[in-house]
Amino acid sequence: MKETRTLEEPGYVYSYTTVNRNRTGEPNGPVTLALIRFEGVKGGIVHKLDTKEPGEVTFGMKVVPILKEAAERTGALTDIRAFKAE
Repeated sequence: MKETRTLEEPGYVYSYTTVNRNRTGEPNGPVTLALIRFEGVKGGIVHKLDTKEPGEVTFGMKVVPILKEAAERTGALTDIRAFKAE
């Protein structure tokens, strides 16, 4: 990684999908995963979206992270529990 910076603006849903099975193929869901992008940042993050209904997700929808409690954070991507609509 060449540089780090704090992102002040929300991200946006670039692409998404909803799945009804977990990694082993067992029924589990629905779970919506999205490619979250940020203005001025190359690339993005694939992460879970916290949605009640998969149909409420739209391309370009602004989202913000839901973070673990400060004492639980380790500086890893897993510090983000999910993203939710702004």
